[in-house]
Amino acid sequence: MIRSASYVLQISEDSLGGVIHYVSATGTYDLILYDDVPGGAGFVRAVSERLPEIMDHVKDSIQHCTCDADTSCYTCLRSYRNQYLHDQLKRHYVMDLFV
Repeated sequence: MIRSASYVLQISEDSLGGVIHYVSATGTYDLILYDDVPGGAGFVRAVSERLPEIMDHVKDSIQHCTCDADTSCYTCLRSYRNQYLHDQLKRHYVMDLFV
């Protein structure tokens, strides 16, 4: 999502950060985005204003990637920031969210 938001908003991927938080009371996950620049820059607000467009970009990027769905690559899910998770990042997990 950060990659797609940075593409749609034409900003550096380093300008946004995010964490996934597990909510034990409901058994759900929350995605928490934040501006990753000192003092903030309003990028999270821009994400919220263009969320449908960003989610369309996520869907297209995941569905049209040429890597195997049981893995991932630097075009779809992998980045330097998540390198410790590369063996767990599987494109089909994200594709399942859009079914």
